[in-house]
Amino acid sequence: MEMMIGKLYYRLNQRHDFLVFLITRVFGLLLRPLIIFLASLIGQSQFAIDYALLTTALASLFVLTGAQIHIQYYKLRFDEQNRTGYSYAFRDYFRDSLTHLVIVLPLVAVVAFLWTNDSLIIGLLTMHVVIEKFFDEDQRHHLFTRQYLRWSASFAARTVIPGIVIVTAMHFISGRIIIYYSLISILSFASYLLIKKRYTKFYAKICVSIWHEFRHGAASMISRFLKRWRNEYSFNQLWSFLSVNFYLLDRLWVANQEGLRLDVYVFFATLFNMIVVGHSILYFTPRRPELIKTQGKMIMSEWLRLPNLMLPFLLAACAIVAAIFAKTINPEYEAMFSVSLIAGMAAFFIIQASILVVIETVFWRVSRKQLLKVDIFALVFILSTFALSEPAAQYLPWVMICGALIRLVGYISLAHFLPIRGSNNI
Repeated sequence: MEMMIGKLYYRLNQRHDFLVFLITRVFGLLLRPLIIFLASLIGQSQFAIDYALLTTALASLFVLTGAQIHIQYYKLRFDEQNRTGYSYAFRDYFRDSLTHLVIVLPLVAVVAFLWTNDSLIIGLLTMHVVIEKFFDEDQRHHLFTRQYLRWSASFAARTVIPGIVIVTAMHFISGRIIIYYSLISILSFASYLLIKKRYTKFYAKICVSIWHEFRHGAASMISRFLKRWRNEYSFNQLWSFLSVNFYLLDRLWVANQEGLRLDVYVFFATLFNMIVVGHSILYFTPRRPELIKTQGKMIMSEWLRLPNLMLPFLLAACAIVAAIFAKTINPEYEAMFSVSLIAGMAAFFIIQASILVVIETVFWRVSRKQLLKVDIFALVFILSTFALSEPAAQYLPWVMICGALIRLVGYISLAHFLPIRGSNNI
């Protein structure tokens, strides 16, 4: 633990841009529960519910737009043996990403009905998916090239600025405030494009080129992409979608129950999710290169390493204190707040944080088809339990814990009993 903290301190001391990146990321993530909390506190409960629904459904459905299309480009981009030709790979990556987004947007709108039948939220959600897609690709580039200040600027335009503006504005406006929040997000996005004028012109030039290609051969272009998607991306995308949504099943259940407040449940869940975020920043990300290199059979020792188990407990203690403090200030949280709910969420997110090393180690060594089998089994278990027992909100995290443990045991079993064929097996 001391070595890990020492490495982080050295990195922060040597790279002030990384410190800015760290502060911006944590502040932006803390803004989300803060917005829900303040909206509820000042009597803007409808906005609190709308915002919780929009951001949670966005996390669920945005994964549909990603299919690991960037891998081939970045392999060439950072290949020391081959520093030529990656500009052509970028155009292919940009074209395939854009084609994929256009194809998948109607699916996003349809799947959104699992979360809500509010047409306004579904429309805004589809729009936000497009904005998020741009920022996600933009931030990936800055992160891979270690341009932390540019990453921070992109994240600020994506999350921080709209969040700060709406926190200030929601005291003075009424009606469906979620519409104003979305307009602010659009303006922030447009401003970012204006500031990055050179990059915007570059992207526009590629889009015009792709549009001409599309006009002269739309069918062949889409057919070519779908063939690549089926052969190279499909299992990656399905695994990513199930992997993310596996951890959102409790919120999906609450969103479809009349008597439960989604904003309150999402507030506590987002608060405790800081366990995962904090553990990822302080331990998992620095440890990641070792996980890629380590032997697959060492997976249990990686999971049982003291820092990997101890840090989530320390972060959970901070989250529990924050949850109790929030409940004391806001009486609306009293009805759903219970020892069972808080203890369950703490335990669930501790497990979720600690198994990051397991997922990463297995990800590089086991076929996605095998991982999908485990995820589908765990997902069916959780949904079946919800449907058969119809648990109250305070018991939802405990059902999720059972699903997470099934996933953990399944992944460890795959690593031990299936042949390991190297660190790039898909």
